[in-house]
Amino acid sequence: MKMVMWCTPSIGWTKVNTDGSVNSNSAACGGLFRDYLANFRGGYAQKISNLSVLHAEIMALIIAMELAHSKNWYHIWLESDSMNALRAFEDINVVPWNLRNRWSNCLHLGPTLKWSHIFREGNACADKLASLGHACPQLRWWSSIPSTLRDEFLHDKLGLPQYRTT
Repeated sequence: MKMVMWCTPSIGWTKVNTDGSVNSNSAACGGLFRDYLANFRGGYAQKISNLSVLHAEIMALIIAMELAHSKNWYHIWLESDSMNALRAFEDINVVPWNLRNRWSNCLHLGPTLKWSHIFREGNACADKLASLGHACPQLRWWSSIPSTLRDEFLHDKLGLPQYRTT
């Protein structure tokens, strides 16, 4: 068994956990922004075109970067449970062709970026927002924690572990 924990960013950084979700008839993405004290800075979700899981995961990262830029948050730590999506930071060929222009634009918006992988067990808040996205035809922004997310959010904020069976 492996212990998985969500970790806070450094002072001055905003951490955003992202996730994509695909079911039989739709795709969606979501994520949430937190500060160095694990305080909620905002969350988002959106239904997107019926695409692959990789499309949904990369769209979650794109929307996170665009939102961070619009909020003037310039030190952004992106965290995802998709290793394939994170590879896009190293190789643009990973990005589906129809998202490459938007992806490239995001990388030039100006923030200092870092990225990391977290196992799904440590990404429960983003997973829940991505699932909520299936019911959000437009980008939905939350400035306070959605009630359906409170338990997972508190679990992370308290620094409690999740466990992954290997």
